[in-house]
Amino acid sequence: VLLAPEKSSLTNLKKYLWRAPIMHRLIHNIFLTRFIHQLAITFDAGLPLPNAIDLCIESASTLTPQRLSLQRDIQAGLPFHHALQRTESFPDYLIQMIKVGEESGRLAHILHHLAKKMENDIHYQLNQLDQWVEPLIMIILGVVIHAIFPSVPLLITRATL
Repeated sequence: VLLAPEKSSLTNLKKYLWRAPIMHRLIHNIFLTRFIHQLAITFDAGLPLPNAIDLCIESASTLTPQRLSLQRDIQAGLPFHHALQRTESFPDYLIQMIKVGEESGRLAHILHHLAKKMENDIHYQLNQLDQWVEPLIMIILGVVIHAIFPSVPLLITRATL
């Protein structure tokens, strides 16, 4: 019977992964991409920006602390790119592209473009991680097999006696 892992062990795993530099950046980028993609869809559907942000930020748990400041800044009349810049959670290229989208009146198009670019970046990061982890797994398996293999003949001889 397989038992479900305890919540505390899952929480500890999440904390550990969040502290690992490579995983921290990757997880943050995944949440950021999800946020931008959903924001593009909701904004394209005609929702006002504050409402779209409120809906989309739920999917990006790494951005939850910035939710109030984003909403407050946008409701105060700041441009969206200024509000994003003040949170210090968004990369500069993203802020600049959103600024261009706001100034050109094509924010939804720019958001879709950013989401696609960010998805491609995540796929690249995952491929890089895979190329790094695969040899490491092979080395670990080699060590484990090397440690187990010498004991197999001993078990066979004991079984025959």
